[in-house]
Parts: sequence; structure tokens; C-alpha cells
Amino acid sequence: MKKYVPLLLAGAMLAVASCGNNASNTPTQAQIDSMAAARADSIATSMKAQNDSLINASAKQRADSTLRADSIARAAQAVKTPAPTQHTAKKTVTHTKTESEKVNDLFKQNQNEQKTKAKAKEEENKVNGLFK
Repeated sequence: MKKYVPLLLAGAMLAVASCGNNASNTPTQAQIDSMAAARADSIATSMKAQNDSLINASAKQRADSTLRADSIARAAQAVKTPAPTQHTAKKTVTHTKTESEKVNDLFKQNQNEQKTKAKAKEEENKVNGLFK
């Protein structure tokens, strides 16, 4: 029996050593990249399906509203009765300016000309200042 004790201890030590830290369980970079690509593909597929359903719902709603508007327009056209045509001559009314309005227009025109001349003079001074 004394001979079996060291054998049992050696066997137990081998069993414990074989159950220790296993470094082969950590994934490689290629495996990580593969898992990330698979996850990205699944997310993209689900997002594409969701976007397609939203686009289809929007298109259906637009088509329904177009059909509704067309049917309302047709109903309004059917109900509408043509009004009798009456030919009336249009009167042309011309407005003649009073003297004070003419003077105001000339005054404004003169002010605009003065502003334009002042701006041109400023530009000329700027240009002359750059070349001196």
C-alpha cells in the first residue's frame, strides 16, 4: 500500500496540471475580426430592413394622400357648375403725380446720385492710396 501512495500523488498532480490555465481558449486576432465583421453585417442587415420598411410606409402614405387629393379634386370638379360668362370692359385708371410727389421723386433721385458719387470718390481714394 505504501508503494501506491506516491503513484496516486503523481497521478493527482498530473490531473491538476492538465486542468490548469489553458491559453489556447483566447481568440486570435483573425477570429476577433471575423466575429466583428459578422456582427457588423447582422446590424447592417437589420438597419437596412428597418429603413426599407420606413421608406415603404412613407411611399404608401404619400400614394394614399395623392389618391385622396385626386378623388377630392374629381368630386369638386363634378360638383362645380360653370358660371355664366359676362363680358365687362375693364376700366383703366391712371394716377397722375401731384407736384409735391414729383418734387419728392426728384429729391430722392438727387440724393441717390450724391451717394453714388460719394462711393465712387471713396473707391478712387482707396485705389490712389494703394498705389502711392
